[in-house]
Formats: sequence, C-alpha cells, structure tokens
Amino acid sequence: MSERPWPAMDVHDLHCALSEGETVDEIAAFLMRDPEDVRRQIAELDRELELATPSSSEGSFGGL
Repeated sequence: MSERPWPAMDVHDLHCALSEGETVDEIAAFLMRDPEDVRRQIAELDRELELATPSSSEGSFGGL
C-alpha cells in the first residue's frame, strides 16, 4: 500500500487510539493503512512533540 497524506481526522483518530492503548496493527486496520505507515506517523508525531517540548528525551509515545 502506498503512503498517502494524513488528514487531520486520521491524526485525531490515531491520537485517540494510542491513548486507549490500541496496537499498531489494530490502528492500521481501523484506518485502512499499512502498519508501517502508522509507525512512521507515530514517529513523526513523536518528533514534533520533542521539538515542542525540548526537555522530553523520549517523547510522549515512548518510541513505538
């Protein structure tokens, strides 16, 4: 599956799913995306949070 843009609603759903403890595979199935695409987006969100809060060494998603 080719990577496609992440609309704001998908990012919101990703945040919600992560906060509820869903696995990458569960999130990928729900969003109809490849698990690697979900992992890349999680990593991107983690990087953005690290830039916003420089005191954080691990990011809020703990390097999933």
